Amino acid sequence: MPPIVNRFFTVEVDAGAGLERQWQGEAWVVTQEEIVLAPAPGKITFLVQHGQWVAPGSILAEIVDLKGDPRVVYCPCGGLVSLQPGPEPKAMMGSPRRRLAKPIDGEQVETGQQLARILRPNVICLRIQSRSTWLPVGEMSILVSEISDGTKGTTKQWHAAWLESAEDGVVNLRLVYFPAEWLDRESLSAVVKVTGPAGQRIPVRAIANHQGRQGVLIVTSSGYEFRTVEVLDRWEQEAVVSGLAPGDRVVTRPRLLLIR
Repeated sequence: MPPIVNRFFTVEVDAGAGLERQWQGEAWVVTQEEIVLAPAPGKITFLVQHGQWVAPGSILAEIVDLKGDPRVVYCPCGGLVSLQPGPEPKAMMGSPRRRLAKPIDGEQVETGQQLARILRPNVICLRIQSRSTWLPVGEMSILVSEISDGTKGTTKQWHAAWLESAEDGVVNLRLVYFPAEWLDRESLSAVVKVTGPAGQRIPVRAIANHQGRQGVLIVTSSGYEFRTVEVLDRWEQEAVVSGLAPGDRVVTRPRLLLIR
């Protein structure tokens, strides 16, 4: 039995690596922004353009009331002005997104009506509605790319991301470096590539419990050795463990040899 096991039911451990998995679908683009509201009723005149960079305290617009008295509207923070209407906050995920109407020059506005958004250009969040079972537990590296228009499966440049939260079927990824045009997008077709912690990759079936310990069988010059390992990550039929070294030969069917 041992020579047959060694020949057909063993695998050699290579250098450390992590398990990679991908998610592909539609991701909502959530910006860090400040909403500018009308401080008083009247006719609005915008004094900035869409996409213009503004500093805190810059003049955004002027509102003239029924008496003809003007009132200046200031930018509450620095960033990029978006004069395009944003979606309803409660319609961010899984429901029809009705765009909030934005006033145009010369139109009557009411107190508290949304006038514009000031987008912070240094960070965005990609919100994904998906079961988070494809995310490894613990340390991971995440890359995000947009799928090229008209080219199925072809991606553009990859951008590093960090996991902000994953709960209730919603995954939030935080990005610091990304294309500037994403700031003005509602959503994008994206590919998310996630790599779990690095370690020694082995088949899941090679892991066994023996005498109260979790480990694998190693082929040695004198026979077999049961070595304890820690499972760092598991995806489909592969696992990443610590406790092995490159060159170790692991028995992939340990139950053939372990005495119950």
